[in-house]
Order: sequence, then C-alpha cells, then structure tokens
Amino acid sequence: MLRTSDCHIRFGHFEWINQYQSDLLPEFTQKCIEWHYPECLENESPILSFATKVIQNTAVMIAKWQLVGFAHGVMNTDNLNITGSTLDLGPYGFMERFRPNWINNHSDHHGRYTYQQQPSIGHWNLWNWLNNLVPLCPEGVEKEQWKEQLAQCLEHYEPTFLEHYKLGLNHKMGLPSFHKDSFDCAMAFLRILQTEQLDYNQNFIRLQQKEYEVIKDDCLDRRQFESFLTQYESIREGQNVEELDDVMQTVNPHYILRNHMIQKAIELAEGNDFSEVERLFDLLKQPFTKQTQREKTEDLAPLPADVPDVMVSCSS
Repeated sequence: MLRTSDCHIRFGHFEWINQYQSDLLPEFTQKCIEWHYPECLENESPILSFATKVIQNTAVMIAKWQLVGFAHGVMNTDNLNITGSTLDLGPYGFMERFRPNWINNHSDHHGRYTYQQQPSIGHWNLWNWLNNLVPLCPEGVEKEQWKEQLAQCLEHYEPTFLEHYKLGLNHKMGLPSFHKDSFDCAMAFLRILQTEQLDYNQNFIRLQQKEYEVIKDDCLDRRQFESFLTQYESIREGQNVEELDDVMQTVNPHYILRNHMIQKAIELAEGNDFSEVERLFDLLKQPFTKQTQREKTEDLAPLPADVPDVMVSCSS
C-alpha cells in the first residue's frame, strides 16, 4: 500500500525524538521549517512562527472535517501531521444520520474520537506537541517565559477553527456570512437534523435544491422546521440569492463514501469483480456534480433505521 500526503512528519515524531534522541530535536525542527514552512525563517522567532502556522492549519483542517461530516476515528498524535493534511484515517467514516456523538470506530469504547470531540482532541494534541518544543528554548530566554510564548501560539486555535467553521457552515446553508443571525439559523438546522435523525449530507442538498417540503415531511416536529424556515427565508430576503446558491453548489457534495457503499465494493472485489470499485472511484472524483447515470439509490441515503450500521476498526 502507498500512503500519499504532502507530509508524513507527525506530532508523534517530536515525542519520539525527545524520548530517544533529544540531541537531534533542534536539527529536526529546523528541517521541518525549511521543508514545509520556509516563510517562518524570516520571522524573529522561526519556531514560534512555525508553531502558530501548524496550529492554524490544524484548526482549518478540523473545521473542514466538521463541515463535511467526516470523522477520522483515531486522532492520536501519530495520526496528525505538521501541515494540517488528513492522513492515517483508519476507521474513518462520513456521518450519515446527524449524531454528533457518533462513534465510527468500534474499538473506541469511551467515545474519545467522536465527531463532536474532534475540535477539542485537536487542541489537546497540539498542546502535547507544543510541550515537545519546550527544549528548544532560545539562549537568554527564561524557560517559563518560553513556555508562555508557546502557550500563546495555541491561543490561535479556537478563533481560527470558529472562523472557518462558521464561514463554511454559512456557505453550506446559503446564508450571508455578515448577517448577525446566520450562524444561529444554521445551528437551528443542525438541531433539526439531530432531533429528527436526518441524513446530514442529503438534507444540505435538499436545502440547496429548495426541497423544503421534502425535509418537513421527514420531521415529526413540523413546527420546529417551519420556525427555522421562516428565519432562513427572512435572512435570505433581499440578498443576492443567486450568488449564495452558487456557493452552496461548491461546498455541498451530492455523494459521500458511505460505509455500506464501501462494503458492497469490497464484497464484489473479493469475488474478483472490481466494477463497483471503479464506479465509486469515478463517482467520487466529482462529488459536487450530479451524476444521474452513474449513481445508485443506495448512494444517496443511509441504510434503513432497522438495519445495523457497517462498523469498521483500525484493522478493517
């Protein structure tokens, strides 16, 4: 198997070097900066600039995960890298019915890596990673002062995450980012998806296509949806709706890789039939484009509620 990523240097590499070859930490860190963040070399403190960039890129990556309903499954420090690109997603999954506490890795017995935990786990991993930069304290700087400076780098995490998540969610909703009520309205929609256990991806597409009655018909609490829709249409009134709708089409995928789709492809492949693998590969190369001739009904929705979820683990 070939693993592809723009960078395979993980947070865990810094832990390993500190434990087993601490004398190499300065050179290793310098090379990380030269290879992946050369612009930081121009800063008065390249290490602090490097740390800030890593923190911001990680926050952006996790915001993007949350926006598409992606759950990594094993977010330990060995599975996050310094460029903020997704890798080593063993028991990953795309959330179907909106369950923020969804555990997609059946060996995650305590729910440490659920969808809703990902932002806080990202913060925890970065805090651990920063501790491994403490030995790089420059000459003439007190160690406690250096620790405080590293901690200040971490303060960029939350605002960066929230900025990108809020903007991205408004884009998915077709709401203007400058409106004071847009984010609250978007959260109201997520609460409906959670309460009614509706499919995350499919219902953003329905919203995009203005299939409001279809969504309402799936709701037991129709008044809750009607209240949301009143606010939603009020915010969009008077805006450049065509422009907002165009943005929605670029951020709401028609297709995600649902676990039951993967399972079917695997079962056929084990019988030397790779037609489903090829179909999914072609389908998911253009997830934002409707492909009526290529799609199947089971691509568009979760399995029925009485059918067990397809669960995966690190060894799947």
